[in-house]
Amino acid sequence: MVTSKQSVFLFIGNDKYLKARALNDLKLSLPESPQYKSDLKVYYGREIDIAEVLDQLNTASLLSDSRLIVIKDADEIPDELRMGLIRYIKKPSKSVWLVLDSEDEAVLKDYDEVTGFISVRNFAVPVGSSLNTWIKDYIRTNGKAIEDKALVALRELEGNDLSYLSQELDKLIAFTGDRTEITSGDVDEVIGRSLIVSAFEISNSIGRRDTSGAIKIASDLIMSGKKEFEIIGILCWHLKRMFKAKVMKGKGESDYNIASSLRMGRRFQEDFFRQLASFNSNKIKADIELLLQADLDIKNSKLHPSTILEFALIRLCLT
Repeated sequence: MVTSKQSVFLFIGNDKYLKARALNDLKLSLPESPQYKSDLKVYYGREIDIAEVLDQLNTASLLSDSRLIVIKDADEIPDELRMGLIRYIKKPSKSVWLVLDSEDEAVLKDYDEVTGFISVRNFAVPVGSSLNTWIKDYIRTNGKAIEDKALVALRELEGNDLSYLSQELDKLIAFTGDRTEITSGDVDEVIGRSLIVSAFEISNSIGRRDTSGAIKIASDLIMSGKKEFEIIGILCWHLKRMFKAKVMKGKGESDYNIASSLRMGRRFQEDFFRQLASFNSNKIKADIELLLQADLDIKNSKLHPSTILEFALIRLCLT
């Protein structure tokens, strides 16, 4: 007999990649026969059909051995359905697995009286040493290792979005072939150069107040497969390096020391310091804040990410 502890789950956290992996593992673990496959239904709390969900929970499927029901945005489930779910969780179906998915752990208070019946799993975006460990483990499962300099360079370029990061790691693993270690040169060759050059080009357009130029470069990157949040991320990374260089300049550091501190390749140094002279510190800080807000808007707004990115580039060129 399937118990409620095994069949009702609460996924909490903001890492969609880890949640998707866990959901896929759960689906693969469901019982199914050669004749029938498991049945998957996905609903969203903000636009849910209460009667349909309760019917799916309480009615056995005629065409499958098991049913997996996922309710995303669980913190937005209406009160009427939440009360029905609480009653269901206390006495769940033997053939239905239920996953409530929410970014905010505050949703726990909505199910306080039945938390003992629910398996709670946390999927927070890893940061710091946790992210380093995740990257190393991912690479190790493919029979490789990564040098420390390469790990630092990878994190600077890619941030902590595991979905995209895993794709880039797969590229690095394939690129290195029979070699067992990924080097900083590999990261630069596979990921860094095109992104760094693009960051320079967009920043140059911003410095010239060339709105159409900045938008065209971003559009070309999107056409080549880059995501809007990736473009924002590399621009933030580039501007943060510029701000650090400004601070070091103010302390009397030489261009050579600044380039060494930023681990900057020779091919980029001349363009970097020429561009640095056209930006003041206040402009750089304001641009970083604007980009960070755009990144939040992409995650939370109903506007298309490309629209948000375009608006951000226009504002960067006009301010």
